[in-house]
Amino acid sequence: MHSSFTLCGIAATIGAALLSAGEPSSLLSSFLLSGLDSAYTKEIHRELDLFAAWEPSSRFDLGDYGEMDGKMFKKLGNIKRFGINIRKKTYESGPFDYSSSGAISLGLDIGAKDSKGDYSVDLKLDFSKEKSILFMADGMTTERIENIGAVGDALVELYKEKGKDWKLSYVVITEVKRASSGLVVISQDADTKVTVSGKAAIKKDGAKIADIDLRNLAVQVTKGKAFTQTLSAESTPLLQLHEVKDPLLKKPFFTEYK
Repeated sequence: MHSSFTLCGIAATIGAALLSAGEPSSLLSSFLLSGLDSAYTKEIHRELDLFAAWEPSSRFDLGDYGEMDGKMFKKLGNIKRFGINIRKKTYESGPFDYSSSGAISLGLDIGAKDSKGDYSVDLKLDFSKEKSILFMADGMTTERIENIGAVGDALVELYKEKGKDWKLSYVVITEVKRASSGLVVISQDADTKVTVSGKAAIKKDGAKIADIDLRNLAVQVTKGKAFTQTLSAESTPLLQLHEVKDPLLKKPFFTEYK
């Protein structure tokens, strides 16, 4: 369903930007995103069966609730305000990556060796389709609501109360994937070229993309336009959601939101 490769140790100093070729530090107006937010969240949901936070570096917590705008979660608050307690369970899941199928070709140029034995490298990204995604994250952990049954029962009861503080349009975050570092690149144009510069400790068996130490990256768009954003320890770029449903002829129930 998608082409994939592993990139570990990602971190960078650039922030969110829609970059034009020749303007590596320009932050363009948000109206220039031209639907990249919707395209990104829809593709991640379709291909990974997860919901993507927008912007990717956003922080969300278990129990955050809100409404959906297409496939984008819009936070309104946290269920703690209703006196509902959450027990959290955390799983370590390591590096994670995703790229749009058949849309990105990769090249790796090796430069000079420094005094520490690391080589300068340029990762060349060639996007052949508009609104294509490269998502790379390191140190990914998964946090889940452990007492999800009790939380669901409490929300169903809240919905059934007079005044209905809980609406059927609400969804609640029941799982987050938290990245210690990472990078998201989304092409706006069909022919976009991006260079990601960093360091790599190259082993005897040759240069591999997975060897790149992606801390302190320099990212430059050399052709076209692309949205870029780094991830940090506060980022929760991927989410799972639940909702309360109230079908005719059945009792209200709590279930995964699709």
